[in-house]
Amino acid sequence: MNDNNQLINNVKSDVAGLREKQNRDNKRNRAGIASAVAIASIPQATTAGRSMFGVGAGGHRGEHAIAVGYSHSSSNGKHIIKLNTGADTRNGVSYGAGYGYQW
Repeated sequence: MNDNNQLINNVKSDVAGLREKQNRDNKRNRAGIASAVAIASIPQATTAGRSMFGVGAGGHRGEHAIAVGYSHSSSNGKHIIKLNTGADTRNGVSYGAGYGYQW
């Protein structure tokens, strides 16, 4: 009987550990989504030959993030580059870069 009780206690402990990990992962995932929203909210340069520095903020299910970015439109307006990074409430950092050609 003691062996069974020990096994049951071990399983309970393992399940509690899994729940804790799942809760932590859920918070990190929500923070990552908040960072993606913040990055997506940064405006970009739209005038040919001009650059822009922008800031964005985002939130998702109780987690928050802030992001900064830089964009530049070429002198003929056909090429646009964008660089950005964000930081969230779970100490996560996200970043991205993009290039576009318009005609």
